[in-house]
Amino acid sequence: MQKILILTKDGQSGEAILRLFDNEQGASVKSVSDYAHALEWMKQRSFDVLIVDGGFRKEQYAALGLALWSKDPTAYALVPFRGDAPERDPAFYKVLGFHPVSFEELYATLQGHFERRAQDSSAAGAQKPFPVLVVEDLDSPRDIICVFIESLGFPDVTGCSSASEALSLLEADPNRFHCVITDLKMPQITGREFIEIVRSHGRLQHLPLIVLTAYGTLDMLVDCLRLGASGFLVKPPKKEDMLRELSRAIRIHHRRESPRLASYQEAEYIRGLIEDRKVV
Repeated sequence: MQKILILTKDGQSGEAILRLFDNEQGASVKSVSDYAHALEWMKQRSFDVLIVDGGFRKEQYAALGLALWSKDPTAYALVPFRGDAPERDPAFYKVLGFHPVSFEELYATLQGHFERRAQDSSAAGAQKPFPVLVVEDLDSPRDIICVFIESLGFPDVTGCSSASEALSLLEADPNRFHCVITDLKMPQITGREFIEIVRSHGRLQHLPLIVLTAYGTLDMLVDCLRLGASGFLVKPPKKEDMLRELSRAIRIHHRRESPRLASYQEAEYIRGLIEDRKVV
């Protein structure tokens, strides 16, 4: 049974979404209007889909996502909108792991999601190993990051000290790793150059690539998003941010979605979010 949680301050919108499932078999739908109430529900049980309207703050979306993906990293988070565009730029929601979708396309989007989960061994993907490759040239930070990822429930983590070493591992077996987390400032091949190589490589371009940086410039980060990064983390990464990015990578892998977080225009919007400290 598909479990769906709806959080909306607009009672009419909540009722309209509920009506979409009037004749839906095998779906359990819960609708709430209070943010704290929604968090309580997600502490008690897992949900396959979270539908949230556009009237919440960044911190609230982040907390909702953490509660959702802590239980099931493959769960789908949607922000429905009416009219031509969502309340905020789509990149705002994408960075936080939510997918903006028009109200008219909401039902079809959910049907496609449920079909993909059914094809993926009855949504068993969350239980399968999810091997992660960490590329960091400094030994101590690399070890800390690997242990941190393992503590979040990802036991299959491999660290390597350079982009060239990472490329050798990836090319030897393109299906060995399901996600790559890479530092930006590295000798010889930088993180930016590494992303460019992977995205142009016929057997590797599908891989989710998460940028990890402490000293890279904002221009460098935005450039990586333009080149095709799947997400980004600022050192030292917080638990909720790491879980959000790894959950996004899991969904990209299992749904075979585009690994690119942002288009060129969205990358520029994300620049503004970071400068205003609305995201990180």
